[in-house]
Amino acid sequence: MSTTTTPNKALVKPTPDTGEPASNWPTQWGANADKLDKTINKITRNVYTASDTWSKPAGLVFAEIEVVGGGGAGGGCTAASAGEHAAASGGGSGLTAKSVLAAASLGATETVTIGAGGTGVSGANGNAGANSSFGAHVVASGGDGGKVGGTSSAVFGVAGGSGGITPATGQIIATGVHGHHGAGGAGLGWSGNGGSSQLGGGGLGLAAPSAGFSQVGNAATGKGGGGGGALATSTGAAKAGGAGGAGEVIVTNYISDAG
Repeated sequence: MSTTTTPNKALVKPTPDTGEPASNWPTQWGANADKLDKTINKITRNVYTASDTWSKPAGLVFAEIEVVGGGGAGGGCTAASAGEHAAASGGGSGLTAKSVLAAASLGATETVTIGAGGTGVSGANGNAGANSSFGAHVVASGGDGGKVGGTSSAVFGVAGGSGGITPATGQIIATGVHGHHGAGGAGLGWSGNGGSSQLGGGGLGLAAPSAGFSQVGNAATGKGGGGGGALATSTGAAKAGGAGGAGEVIVTNYISDAG
């Protein structure tokens, strides 16, 4: 976990006497606006990339919580027969859930769970990403793995893994992005990109430069992104899909020294 602190940044509740227009405030703070006053003077942020425990800071007024599920791995490909291709699809990205919660609704501690990214499997579908959560308050599902590319000389495509859909708990929900399809014809083809998440990109798909090509799918480049699909062409060997990105939890704490 990493923590950053922004001191002496007083937040002022929009009122006629302050002259601060309500339009300057994020809309998701609307339900908490009556809890804000000039005593809020410190903001800290906890970024969790591994499972941990959040502890409520003294003087917390409310917390903004963002949770991203793990991304699914790209699909693996079988060995490609002569004159054929095996092009797998990309994995889906993890769902993103966000909430702004008053301090009174949170425990003294909350369990933070980071969903692992899916792992690729040679010659088979990619594994799904795991769910991430902040207690039971905010939950984000992982993305599905990409689909295996089997050897064929026909022109056809393989559907991508679904983005995370359920479970989903939060005030704002953004479902994951589906992985891209893999496709080809005769001895050439291309594999699918992994879906991108709210926090980063999926693994890039592959394109075959020639017959006899085979390569493991590219791993996701961002938290919660889907892995890219594997690819083999004309006599190329079976390969695994790229790994999905692990999830992440970000907690921004709005604190009053007055408690």
